[in-house]
Amino acid sequence: MNRPPYFFVLLFVLLGLTSCHWLDWDDFHPQSPKDRTTVKQDYRDLVATEKKFAAFTEENGTVEGFLSFLADDAILFRDGEYVLGIPFYQQNPSTGILSWKPQYADISRSRDFGYTTGPFTFRNSPEDTPSGFGHYISVWEKVDTATWKVVFDLGNFYPPPSDPFPDLVFPSKYPRKIAFVGDTTGLVAALIAQDSAFAQLASTENLRAAYEIFLVESPILFRSGSLPFDTPGEVQSLVASANQQPNLTPVGGKTSVLGDLGYVYGLTEREGGTPTAYLHIWKYERWKGWQLVVEVLAIPNT
Repeated sequence: MNRPPYFFVLLFVLLGLTSCHWLDWDDFHPQSPKDRTTVKQDYRDLVATEKKFAAFTEENGTVEGFLSFLADDAILFRDGEYVLGIPFYQQNPSTGILSWKPQYADISRSRDFGYTTGPFTFRNSPEDTPSGFGHYISVWEKVDTATWKVVFDLGNFYPPPSDPFPDLVFPSKYPRKIAFVGDTTGLVAALIAQDSAFAQLASTENLRAAYEIFLVESPILFRSGSLPFDTPGEVQSLVASANQQPNLTPVGGKTSVLGDLGYVYGLTEREGGTPTAYLHIWKYERWKGWQLVVEVLAIPNT
């Protein structure tokens, strides 16, 4: 594959950013190599918390559910802007019933950060048939050593699907967990710089060019009005036709304390100039760097 000249400049900059905290991996002094405990149980705990969140919300209502499971600094996107989640639900009573189920999930090796995504439905009352369909994407963080809270929540809507609640897809392999405590300020700044590099390439060239550099081998991509693109064939087809040049402006984000999993949220525009949200979830793999694993982008498919 021929790379444009600016690719090598971009690559040099990104290597400089990531080397600040990843090329000295051995200096982190993680758990002894003899400790092969994986994140399997932590993964299952995260999924169980998501299911508990869904069940509690369906029984007690949207407001009570989100007030109980959102972190104090949780971010939502409402009416064209990002807002703090708890004040929003305190000031905006909500009617109707949300039901959802996790389909995919992942967790950092430091076990303090993860995300879940899956289908949801909306009903006006328990007796009604669903009138709204989509996928939610929630980013979770441990606010203490044991409690998961949602720090970011976003939804993608589409027409009624044939299979509204598919089963959870478990990982084929769970990585070894690593005990690490650190300040994520520099990690977040580097990740936002990475996202900005993606945005720059997408706007000056196109999304396809950005995907060719930054996209993980098996991502999940969301587009307005469509089910997630989550199979190799669907992703390949979408990437091949990704000629759009969106303007993406990062707003903020977070990472795990280890810096192996994080997200960046920002703003883009729908047709007509209406501001809307985008979300990028990034995963860091040694020797590969940060790769885009989940994208929510409110643009047409072509």
